[in-house]
Amino acid sequence: FRSQIANLSQLVSGLYPELTETLKRTRPRGQLQELVLQADGDWQGLSVQGQLRGFETRAWHDVPGLQKLDGDFWLTPNGGRARLTLGKGKVDPARHFKEPIPVDSLSAALDWWRAPQGWVLYGQDIALDNPDLRLASRFRLELFEHPFLALTGRIDVKNAAHADRYYPLAVMDEGLVSYLSGAIKGGKAKGADLLWYGEFRDFPYDNGKGVFQVAVPLQQATYEFFPGWQPLTDLQIDLLFQNASLDMNSRATQLGKASSDSVHAWIPDLYPGAHLYVDARVEGEGKAISDYLQDSPLGGSVGQALREI
Repeated sequence: FRSQIANLSQLVSGLYPELTETLKRTRPRGQLQELVLQADGDWQGLSVQGQLRGFETRAWHDVPGLQKLDGDFWLTPNGGRARLTLGKGKVDPARHFKEPIPVDSLSAALDWWRAPQGWVLYGQDIALDNPDLRLASRFRLELFEHPFLALTGRIDVKNAAHADRYYPLAVMDEGLVSYLSGAIKGGKAKGADLLWYGEFRDFPYDNGKGVFQVAVPLQQATYEFFPGWQPLTDLQIDLLFQNASLDMNSRATQLGKASSDSVHAWIPDLYPGAHLYVDARVEGEGKAISDYLQDSPLGGSVGQALREI
C-alpha cells in the first residue's frame, strides 16, 4: 500500500494534537509502504505502523529539515518508535546550528512515550558520518516544563576547522562561538568524548546543577589564541570544555620558528568579556623567540624591549 505522507498528517494530528501546527509548517512528504491501521471496535487502542521512503520535511523552530529519509515506524496516542536511516545529503538544523550539516550516512533508533509531566524521547544507536566527523551517540530528552537532556557521545574528528558547524547556538554564547570559530583552524582527533546532563535552563551549569563536558585530543592542529598572534602550528592539544570553562594543554607545538613542549591555556568563565590565560615553556634561538613576540600585539612593548637588548 502506498500513499503520500502529506495525506497522513491529519491522522497523525489526531494521535498527537499538539503536532498539528508543526505538521502544517514542516510540510512532510514522501511515500508510505506497508501501512497498517489497528483499533478496537470503539477506536480504542489505536495504532499505526508502516515504512517511510524518501521522507522530507522543512526546517521550522526546533524541527530539522530532512531529505531522503527512510525507515519504519509505529505510532500510538501514548508513544511510538522509529528506526531511521538517511543517505548522502544534508540536514537543515533549524535554529540549533549555524549552517546545514553534511551527511554521508545517518541512522538512529528513536522511542518516545507520554509521562505524567510531558513527553520523553529516547535515542540510541545514533551514528553520523560525514567529511567533518564520525559520531556515535545516545540520549534521553525529557520535554517537561523545564526540558532535561542526558546525552553521551564518542566522536572522531576528521577536520576541526569545521567544528563551528556543531556548536549548539541555543546554549553557547555568541561571543564564544565567534572566538572558537576563529581560533580552531584545523586538526584531527580520535575518540573525543561528549557528556551532557542537566536542564537546559541551567546551562552552562556553573551552579553545579548539571554537567557539560567535551574532551577533544586534537592532533596536527592549528590554533590561533587571538587575532594578531601567530597561530600555534603542528599542534597536539587536549581541549576540555567543562561547564563554563575551557582548559587547553599541549605537549608539542610550533610558535613561529620557536617550539614548545608545554603550553597550558585556560578560560575560567566562557562569558562575554572572558579572559584567556596562557602559560608556555618556549624553546629556540633567542632570535626565533624575539621574532615571535615582535610579530604579535606585544610587539610595541615586549618586542621593543627585546630589540633594544
